[in-house]
Amino acid sequence: MSFRLKSALLVIVLTGTVASVAGAEDSVTASATLIAHPVWQRMPTGRDVASHYPEKALSAGLSGGAIVECKVTPKGRLQSCTLISETPEGYDFGKAVLKLAYFFKMAEVDGDGAPTTGRLVRLPLEFNLSGGTR
Repeated sequence: MSFRLKSALLVIVLTGTVASVAGAEDSVTASATLIAHPVWQRMPTGRDVASHYPEKALSAGLSGGAIVECKVTPKGRLQSCTLISETPEGYDFGKAVLKLAYFFKMAEVDGDGAPTTGRLVRLPLEFNLSGGTR
């Protein structure tokens, strides 16, 4: 996608705490605890996010978002991601966030000093167009 977003302000909001995710229920198992304070070594750039903005939502001038949950590999990559929720439904925000998970890399330990390998992390991402509706 070229930068047709000249007049639109694209913002990605990433919060790292479960408490900030309204309505997200814990699906954590005893073997893979949820990381409450992730430390990111790499995150997607604005260009990455813009290139993954769902076409259907962009055409409709809609902002939206999704929450995905992923498992952290020994190299800090995210794998086995699943969609937890998306708003509004039907505009592919969930698919976009699942694709953007590739661009994240987690540190070996979280903000609490605990190892991250094998644990789960939630990515609540929002896409906002200046003047867009939700």
